[in-house]
Amino acid sequence: HMQASFQKLLLKTQGMRATWEYPFATAGVNVSHMLIQLLELNSARPKTLPGINFVRMLSEHEDVFDILYCIAFEMMDAQWLAMRA
Repeated sequence: HMQASFQKLLLKTQGMRATWEYPFATAGVNVSHMLIQLLELNSARPKTLPGINFVRMLSEHEDVFDILYCIAFEMMDAQWLAMRA
């Protein structure tokens, strides 16, 4: 759904890039894990308001996790650049 964002992140076309970059697939797994933990998607029923609201949104819009994932990945990439990692 977000091919431009994916290509920008995969090919690392923005910002001052280092010779060594983070492993793309590993970063994706970590972003997924972080979102699952924050939104309590690994439990039968979320107990926090963000988790409850996200599950509600997920039932109404199937692609909401995909959108949030892309935003989180872009934020991680921006932080990587800001830290000059």
